Amino acid sequence: MYRVALFCLLFVLGLTSLRAQTHSANQSVLLILDGSGSMWAKAGGEFKINMARESIGRLLEKLSPEAKLGLIAYGHRQKDDCSDIEALVPFGPVDKAAVMATIKEINPTGKTPITAALQEAFQLARSIEGPVSLILVSDGLETCDADPCEATRLAKAEGLPFVLHVIGLGLEEENVAQLECIAQAGEGLYFEAKDSGSLNNALEQAVETPLDTAGGYFWVKGVANGELTDLAVTIQDKDGRPVAGGRTYERPETNPRLMRLPQGTYQVKIDAIQMKGEGQEPFEITVAEGDTVKHVADFSTGELAVGVTLNGALSDATLNVYRPDGGRAVASGRSYRSAKSNPRVFTLTAGKYYLEIGSLDVKGVEKVVIRDIEVKANERKELSHEFESGALKVGVRNASGLLDALVYIKPIGGGAPVAQGRTYTSDNNNPKSFEVAPGKYLVEVKQVKGEGSANFEIEVKKEQVSERMLEW
Repeated sequence: MYRVALFCLLFVLGLTSLRAQTHSANQSVLLILDGSGSMWAKAGGEFKINMARESIGRLLEKLSPEAKLGLIAYGHRQKDDCSDIEALVPFGPVDKAAVMATIKEINPTGKTPITAALQEAFQLARSIEGPVSLILVSDGLETCDADPCEATRLAKAEGLPFVLHVIGLGLEEENVAQLECIAQAGEGLYFEAKDSGSLNNALEQAVETPLDTAGGYFWVKGVANGELTDLAVTIQDKDGRPVAGGRTYERPETNPRLMRLPQGTYQVKIDAIQMKGEGQEPFEITVAEGDTVKHVADFSTGELAVGVTLNGALSDATLNVYRPDGGRAVASGRSYRSAKSNPRVFTLTAGKYYLEIGSLDVKGVEKVVIRDIEVKANERKELSHEFESGALKVGVRNASGLLDALVYIKPIGGGAPVAQGRTYTSDNNNPKSFEVAPGKYLVEVKQVKGEGSANFEIEVKKEQVSERMLEW
């Protein structure tokens, strides 16, 4: 969720930074405003209808003197009427006071007949000379059994010169696909507005986005294991500023996703929404006049099965999977000592990785690194590693019985202990047992209460027990 929110924020902020380059004095705008009952709900701590009134008021102040504006509302008069659509402000020169007075009278009441409202806007666009920006502001989906996407496609196929932008106001994430589909069919942008600030930015950018159709398109399809998958797509210009973006979702209406771009060279970044941490390396595209650049983002997965044993028996170990260039682990887990989890199976997108295995059962053993692991789509890659160990037992006693002592197991060449513990005075723990890698060790023993101490070297062999009982 954090990744999606950050993507939307960067996209809107980046587009806002381009306003000075995209401003047009001859603006023709048709606003289509949601007046359904849900507009009395809150977003960002404010009633949505009040947010819309305030943001449209700010927009009116920024329109050029030559701008022309029309306003259509729906769902604002009757509770259950799918034909409740009204052209509140006739298209023409902007009368800011009249527009604001009209908006203040809107009382959200009814349903959400988006398709019928768009058809009203398309009919009005037929009578307008030149291209027009249609801007739909909605806080919900179609509720009148119609298809706003198809209606928009038909209007485009007719040759109407419009660009349709959509602003989703305070919507839950799962509700956005239909609105993104409308924006795609209308060759416009989708904006997510969660508060007044983002709604202000979205309205201003929608108005100032150029209406010309020069340039080409970027076509992107997200797939995983033969099914459509949800992607977040960000397209940046040569200076690193976002110029387009959106999501594919898992529906054919928006996947493949088609984005209109001016001629030029761009950087594309693609992330898979449902796969935490999964993304493709940014890549460059060049869009020519009338061209469509196509890209299939394949996030198909395979399996990496890792088995860990110790002296032939299942063993507990930490497992971390990394991309070849490092960074954070893309998958982590433990093998444990159960056949239910050992081998441990990771589902990964197809590609190359390396694996780190750290034993939790053996002291004094380095982490094992296995490199150049290739995971193929719809296949399982099986790996295994065998750790070796022996038992080292150290006890302390005197004529009176068992003694409590601290035991440190160190490498012969010096360094920090690879294992340490206490013998106490119980025969359950004295001698103290350590599972360590085969090799030679320096053992230091210090009595907890008393002056007794000793140092000695000892060799531990695989699957053997090396024991030393000190007599003090």
